[in-house]
Formats: sequence, C-alpha cells, structure tokens
Amino acid sequence: MPRLGYLFAPNFSFPNIKLNEILEIEFQFGYSLGILPSFNEMEFYELIWLYERMAEQRKKENEDQQKNQSGRTSMMNMFGGGK
Repeated sequence: MPRLGYLFAPNFSFPNIKLNEILEIEFQFGYSLGILPSFNEMEFYELIWLYERMAEQRKKENEDQQKNQSGRTSMMNMFGGGK
C-alpha cells in the first residue's frame, strides 16, 4: 500500500495565495457589505495597505461621480431654463 505522503505536494490542501491578494479580497467583501475594519487587530503592514487602498477607492469614486455629473443634462437645461 503506497504512502499518501509521497503522492501529494506539501502544500496540497493549502492554496498559495499572497498576502496582498488576501487583503484585497477582505477589503472588497467588507467594503461592499459596509463592514468597518477592526483597526485594533491589524498589523502595521495591514494598516498601511488598508489606508492606501481606501484612499485609492475614494479617489476612484470621486472621479466616477464627477464624470456622471458632467455627463448629465438636467431637465432645466433641456428646455433652456438652466445655465
């Protein structure tokens, strides 16, 4: 009977996921569900990463909002009543 230890790689049941990928997945879930992160339980690298990611997300949302506002035409503008 063969030994199972030789049939599988040492990390067979554990996927090789980088820390940045884990943090990104956690951020996406938390942000989309409106769950605030617990800063008391974070390590320094996680805190810095989260701060930079939140700043990037805010900048992206502001740019999207400005594009939507500049591309919209109000009813007043359509009928000549707006500026």
